[in-house]
Amino acid sequence: MNEVQVRFQKYKDIHSLSKLVPLDMSLNDACNAIPAMLGLPDQNFYRFGLVKTGKILDEYLTFREAGIEQNDQLILISQEDFSDWENQMKSQLDSSPIKSSSQDKTPELSNSISYKLIVKDSKNLLSWDYSIELQDFYENEPYEFFSKDNQQERKKIGTSLKKFLNREISESELEKILRSWCDDINQGYRTTSLNK
Repeated sequence: MNEVQVRFQKYKDIHSLSKLVPLDMSLNDACNAIPAMLGLPDQNFYRFGLVKTGKILDEYLTFREAGIEQNDQLILISQEDFSDWENQMKSQLDSSPIKSSSQDKTPELSNSISYKLIVKDSKNLLSWDYSIELQDFYENEPYEFFSKDNQQERKKIGTSLKKFLNREISESELEKILRSWCDDINQGYRTTSLNK
């Protein structure tokens, strides 16, 4: 199967759209096309939330890599609603029993902790966030997480920041951002906020 039927809906809206999408299409490409189909402003920064997991999906994955299956529901979430969505999903998961499924393809990370980087754009008062899960080793050496062995993670952050700030991000600027984040992780902070 190379295509799946997916239902798209804007967060906090009753209107939805069912569409057949190629599994090899990137979520980023869909995020650029779906808002217009739902009659939404395209200047907003959107990401998808997968209803069955309650997670905001990495925009650089394909539908296949994200584990999207036939008739899944994706919620289009604008940047200002990211925290609200995560809190709502967390409260729903906390209040309902956890069901085990043999079809669940998402491995659980043992002994991992989530860290969030928030970058605020001082020009238009918007903010962007990026989260990572670090295993024990990387908690003690967070910069290793972004080293040559994991250039993909570094590239995803740079590309996403470039899109958010609507300008090029130099390697030295990205390095400075990652160093600040890693310094905070070393000091035990779970959230780092930077202004740009």
